[in-house]
Amino acid sequence: MKFIQRAFLSLFLSMGAVCAPAMAADAAPLFINLSTDDPQRAGAAFNFGQHQHEGGHPLTIFLSDRGVLLAPERRLKKAPRSSRCSTN
Repeated sequence: MKFIQRAFLSLFLSMGAVCAPAMAADAAPLFINLSTDDPQRAGAAFNFGQHQHEGGHPLTIFLSDRGVLLAPERRLKKAPRSSRCSTN
């Protein structure tokens, strides 16, 4: 009898460990810190973010370091002088 109880306990604990993370992450927010202007890496990050956003995940993309060079020129003109990137 103890063997059956242990088997069921093991089964329920393993099911909880497998199913809980999948259910908890259904609409988990996603944060992407993009710090490169390399087209391949930036494209992969944007593509991943787009697919996750279409899947219902809230998405924030933070451009830092050389990643700010990917921002449209019209947006950069509106940014405060202290937050503009130097290309030198």
